[in-house]
Amino acid sequence: MKRVLLFLGLIFLPFSMISNVKAANYASDTLKGKVVTSGDGLYVDKYNEGRHVYKGGNPNNFIKFNDELWRIISVEKDGTLKIIRNDVLDEELQFNSEPEHSFIGSYCAGARGCNAWGKSEYFDGGYSTVSTSVYHYYGTVTEDSTLNNFLNNDYYSSISDTDKCKIISRDFYFGPVGNNDGSLSKTIESERSQIWNGNIGLPNVSDMLIASLNENTCGTREGMSDNSVYTYIDKDGNNVDSCTQFIHYPVPIEGCKTYYKNNCSEGNYLMFKGEVESTINSYYLFINAVYNSVGSVYANSYRGFDWFDDAVKGKVVRPVTYLRSDIKILSGDGSENNPYEIKCDECDGAGNTINDTLIVDVPPTSMFISVFIIGGFILIILICLIIYLKVFKKKDIK
Repeated sequence: MKRVLLFLGLIFLPFSMISNVKAANYASDTLKGKVVTSGDGLYVDKYNEGRHVYKGGNPNNFIKFNDELWRIISVEKDGTLKIIRNDVLDEELQFNSEPEHSFIGSYCAGARGCNAWGKSEYFDGGYSTVSTSVYHYYGTVTEDSTLNNFLNNDYYSSISDTDKCKIISRDFYFGPVGNNDGSLSKTIESERSQIWNGNIGLPNVSDMLIASLNENTCGTREGMSDNSVYTYIDKDGNNVDSCTQFIHYPVPIEGCKTYYKNNCSEGNYLMFKGEVESTINSYYLFINAVYNSVGSVYANSYRGFDWFDDAVKGKVVRPVTYLRSDIKILSGDGSENNPYEIKCDECDGAGNTINDTLIVDVPPTSMFISVFIIGGFILIILICLIIYLKVFKKKDIK
């Protein structure tokens, strides 16, 4: 009987050891363990299988990166994290340095310039439905935009080596989005018509729309525009109907200021909160261009989805990048005062990559842990059995 009890003790010893084994705290697994179905937080993305997105006015999605505050936009299907800088860059930047573009076959064709983010053999844009219009857009984009080059050269070089190693080159979708795409799924479909692969990009129009808690009202471009409120104040402080007078063409009224508020902003952490003065610096740029009803294509802004002149410089850029799938959370709760602190086992102290292989669509970490534990358990059982046979067989012989 004592032999049996001893053998059973050896058998169940691994369970006590296994109970103390903890799964690797990969950021994707940790964050997906906090999924919510109401209020601010991380939601299952119903438009992209396997993806999770942050929604709400101020979810706990702050992360420390490059010794700055960033925010997590999404946990991608492959475990990578899409993040956006919390503040705009200090530099005054523009989407493209050339205000005028020739038509077919050049960098960009179009009435105002298409502001295409990256090279494309055929940047299919908004063809006019007005037969008399000359603003049809078509042609080949032969160069990346000025802003693209700046972010992936000068700005990328400025990131610390330690954190640069955490970045992984990924596909960014920069297809043009129509004024009247209708549903959010249609917007996503339009974006995916053009793909650029690189390190640093800008947010998508769909990132902005999907971040809203009020999807029925604010989850489309039309809904966002319908919730835009403008206030005009003349130089004497009186409310007026507009800050523009029309003679033969629009002329700004001296001393008149325009203020803007979007009612969707309170439920969307990516938008300006409250009323802001409408200046060049009250815009943030998207990676997507947008084409209007007559077919001209131009860069877009967060503020109210208005057109943005590619020749104008402003503090308008919030960079976006993807972090590797093997990122781990060391500390923090994701709040602004206690952001997530992260590390990467595949990067050494100097920021060099030990293993730069990206595993796409890998099974959850828990699956690997389970396989490892089961295999180890079986091995321990075999060892225990061998010990039992040797020890007690010798006793029997004696």
